[in-house]
Amino acid sequence: MSLISTLFGCKPASLQGPDFNQTIPKILHIKPGITVTYEMPSNMSNLMNFGIRYPNESPRTITFDTTEEHKFQLWHWRESVMLDGAMWDYKMKGRADLNLRIDIALKPELTSLKSFIASLYEEFYNGENGLNTNFRRKRPNRSDDELGSWIKSIPNDFSEISVNGAPAFTWSEDSRDTGQGARYYALEFHDRYFLTFAFLSSISARNTKELEMAKGRIPQDIAAFMERVHVFQK
Repeated sequence: MSLISTLFGCKPASLQGPDFNQTIPKILHIKPGITVTYEMPSNMSNLMNFGIRYPNESPRTITFDTTEEHKFQLWHWRESVMLDGAMWDYKMKGRADLNLRIDIALKPELTSLKSFIASLYEEFYNGENGLNTNFRRKRPNRSDDELGSWIKSIPNDFSEISVNGAPAFTWSEDSRDTGQGARYYALEFHDRYFLTFAFLSSISARNTKELEMAKGRIPQDIAAFMERVHVFQK
């Protein structure tokens, strides 16, 4: 939004967000034998700061070879390698954005993906240095009920779904801030890796109407993105 419209309180007729009429076709090769295609809306926010190149410069073909050594780094609740990412601004009086991170993570063989992800959250929240553990240490005389939304819950809404024929899991993540949201999709490969599409949203609206518009629009945009994800296996 321009400075003039901001100063005079003007607001756009509708939220902007990802533009699925102008997308960049992306091809992700997970060697050996897996190809994932998706479409990245090209109208990304200039606030994007993933440590990777901007969309008009980033490679349209990305390769991850499982036979090679990779440096997996701890990000949030999992160790992963980031492959692609984006951010879209909804351009409203307050602020709303949708943040996407696509990465690949390790999983022990012969372990169910659902139980493994739940165990990662358990460690991340309630392990020795977990988020909940640290809050409890700082406030030893308070119960979890008294700490309220500072104590995060392990996701309990895991759902088995199909992403255009490919089996996957989806779930949401607990947030202490009602303006924050997280929706994950995970696809398993080779019994040792899983690919995640992590959609993180943030809304700081100045009026109820725009808050409700953003809350309604963001899930639609996430669904529209995932409708364009296809998995091919040799």
